[in-house]
Amino acid sequence: MLVKKSNQLSSVRKIHDKKELPALSMIKVDFVKDTMRIFLRGGRILFVPVNKFPEIKKLSSSQRKSYHISGGISLDFDESDEVYHLNELLGIELN
Repeated sequence: MLVKKSNQLSSVRKIHDKKELPALSMIKVDFVKDTMRIFLRGGRILFVPVNKFPEIKKLSSSQRKSYHISGGISLDFDESDEVYHLNELLGIELN
């Protein structure tokens, strides 16, 4: 599920207690060549081809370094209007 960023902070649920984090949660993102590496809590690493996400592919190397992870489950970049949910990065479609 791809959503556009919103300026309405009230629509974003902030997680303050680590006990509330989902079983799969992102802790860090980096890029190696044409691959986005998503480091997950628990030590797993998800390798995602950047060409699957055209908006991320358009970003320069320095723009890709300016990202934010919210609640361990969503990812966005300063220079992009897109927000990526962990399920989308995993290739899981939600109904």
